[in-house]
Amino acid sequence: MYHVKTSGTYYEMGLEQGRSLKEWGFRLPPPDKKTLRFPRQCEEVVGRHMPELLDKIRGVADGAE
Repeated sequence: MYHVKTSGTYYEMGLEQGRSLKEWGFRLPPPDKKTLRFPRQCEEVVGRHMPELLDKIRGVADGAE
C-alpha cells in the first residue's frame, strides 16, 4: 500500500497525490459525455457544501495528467 504525506491547500494536497499516482503508473481514462454527466450534476451540490473537495479533486486530476 502506498502512503502520501501532503500539506498545503486542498488543491496543493491533491496535486501531490495526483503526481504520486502518475509516478506509480496511474492514468486517468479519457472522459466522454456519458461518464461526465453524473460528476457535472454533482459538482454544483458539492461546490455549495464542500468547495475544498472540488479543489482537491482538481489538484489530483492536474497532478495525474
